[in-house]
Amino acid sequence: MRTFYLLPITIALALFSAGCKKSTKADSSKELLSFKLEAALNQSFLKSDITAKQTDATFTLEFPFGTQIQSLIPSFTISGGTVTVNGTAQKSGASNQDFTKRLLYTVTAADGTQITYTIVSTIKEKEKVTVIPHLYIDTENSDPINSKDVYRNAKLVINGMGVYKDYEGTTKIKGRGNTTWDEFPKKPYRLKLDKAAELLGLSAEKDWILLANYMDYTLMLNAIAMKTGKLLDMPYTYNIIPVDVTINGKYAGNYMFTEHKEVEKNRIDVKDGGVLLELDSYFDEPYKFYSSKYSLPVMIQYPELADMAATERDAQFQAIKNNFTEFENAVYENAFPNNNYLNYIDANSLVRFFIVYNLCQNEELNHPKSVYLHQHKGGKYNLGPIWDFDWAFDYEGKYQYFTSYTKNLFWTGSKALEGTRFFSRFMLDPAIKSLYKTEWNRFKSEKFASLLAYLDEYAILIEQSQKKDYEVWKKGSGNFKSDVQKLRTWLQNRASYMDGFVAAF
Repeated sequence: MRTFYLLPITIALALFSAGCKKSTKADSSKELLSFKLEAALNQSFLKSDITAKQTDATFTLEFPFGTQIQSLIPSFTISGGTVTVNGTAQKSGASNQDFTKRLLYTVTAADGTQITYTIVSTIKEKEKVTVIPHLYIDTENSDPINSKDVYRNAKLVINGMGVYKDYEGTTKIKGRGNTTWDEFPKKPYRLKLDKAAELLGLSAEKDWILLANYMDYTLMLNAIAMKTGKLLDMPYTYNIIPVDVTINGKYAGNYMFTEHKEVEKNRIDVKDGGVLLELDSYFDEPYKFYSSKYSLPVMIQYPELADMAATERDAQFQAIKNNFTEFENAVYENAFPNNNYLNYIDANSLVRFFIVYNLCQNEELNHPKSVYLHQHKGGKYNLGPIWDFDWAFDYEGKYQYFTSYTKNLFWTGSKALEGTRFFSRFMLDPAIKSLYKTEWNRFKSEKFASLLAYLDEYAILIEQSQKKDYEVWKKGSGNFKSDVQKLRTWLQNRASYMDGFVAAF
């Protein structure tokens, strides 16, 4: 009887013992479930988390433009086993990796089987900004801005459109320019802030310029010229920022915002006792002289002689005139170029000046007009800063842009003027021609593509603004993309012309 009663217990225990036995088969789980980069673990490089997108055994990370990805710590989850990269064990939230490389993460299961996952990193292209700042100018009592001599008091508000800092302050405003002011309905302006300020990312000063570009239906030519100067490393080349302008509640059009031509630390920095001269046939500054050999119209922009006592002013004027005369005599004399004329002018600045004027076909140096030379105390003359390319790009004498790209920069025969005779003389020096050839070939091979890229970017940037400008002024064909393509094609053809020009040296 005892055996009868013990039998159910024995069977139960046997069944319980069998159920408690562990399986001896190893786990085969080896899946990479998620992969991301947490901002909290990468504070120096990331502003927000970046989660990889999975396609089969590939995880793709997309980083914002400009992100440094050489040393980041990822976070990941797996279904089991261990993780290695190139045989090195990886720990989520701790192991550092260089994401500039394609990474292979191997997940190994407990049973020794493996799956390798590929981590691919991409960086977004720089976002193309398609909005430009808007300047709102309201004059006192809505007074019209109708003089180049009389300033109007005004309030200036700048909406930086999230790209630049906003600004609000008081200013004075008047007209500026010669032909652009006297003959065209869309007027250029000069601003003089009541208090120096950094505007649109540029160094703090009071004086600023708004270029109207009424002749230029692409609204880009001065920007292209200045970019060329910057790519050529020409000192004191102006910054160009496209803006929309509204004056007394009325939209005035697309303008270029830039620095005023003045001697200051943040502008043309020759305050060390240096000189700024302008050669311009308008000859409309108070302190000026015609040179003795080429009859060049030389105007003294700096030092500011009007602020000096008469004796000092006369002495400074004569010293500046004498120095320029020595330079001109050296260029004029029969021994040129086998003399000391390069003691007076920097050869590199001369060649780079010629390159930007020739590439952009700015023939105004033949008059001359808007040609600047700066000189540090005791130093040589340097050509620049470059300025005023409204009449460039094949416009001179034709009143149309982009019709021909093979015209010589210098005028010949009866058309040759004072500037022609002076500046073309430098091209008689084999050393200048050799340097010219070297500098152009370097620019063409290393920088010209950047100039074309800048042209494309600028066109995209102002496209919407150009439409509004066209509605007001009706300049151009009405097809902005076509006009831009004309400029681009002309510039490429002009560069090819330059190739042949220097090849003949």
